[in-house]
Amino acid sequence: MSTTRRVFPEVFKREAVDRVISSGLPVGKVATELGLNETVLRRWVVRLGGQATRPARRPMTQAPVASPSDLAAENARLRRENERLRMERDQPYTFDEPQWRLSGQRTNGELLS
Repeated sequence: MSTTRRVFPEVFKREAVDRVISSGLPVGKVATELGLNETVLRRWVVRLGGQATRPARRPMTQAPVASPSDLAAENARLRRENERLRMERDQPYTFDEPQWRLSGQRTNGELLS
């Protein structure tokens, strides 16, 4: 039984690579959608990845750069929060009566005399 090797036009390969790059979907999912083996599509991405013909559908965005005054304000807020947490951590614990004693019942439902 002989199998014939499928040959894909260069345009199809480029469009498949563009879909992987621009959609953000995993290579395996795109390969399944196109009826390809994942390894074949990965090879195309490596070979043709730098030659994408379309812009990305989801543009890469960066968070805006914070101004120095914003960074200083955030540092001051974090320092205050750290100081408050240190104070809470270092306070001695108070051991009050257990809740079941205050309610007049034990945990098993018995009433205290």
